[in-house]
Amino acid sequence: MPNDTFAFPFATDSFGDPICFDLSEERYGAVVFIDLVPMWTDHSKKDLYVIAGSFTEFLEMLYEPEDDD
Repeated sequence: MPNDTFAFPFATDSFGDPICFDLSEERYGAVVFIDLVPMWTDHSKKDLYVIAGSFTEFLEMLYEPEDDD
């Protein structure tokens, strides 16, 4: 992860990219996704996406798909 990103990873996606708690002042407590692929090719770029404003909000987004059978 970039040095200027204050994030604590708690999960990964199927490609190994981290899902983290953002610990920065501006987004403290938000859940963020960090796409590592751009960092492998261009270390000046980071792709950080806010998934949810809080862990509670993140949990509320999770669901089990209904079985269509």
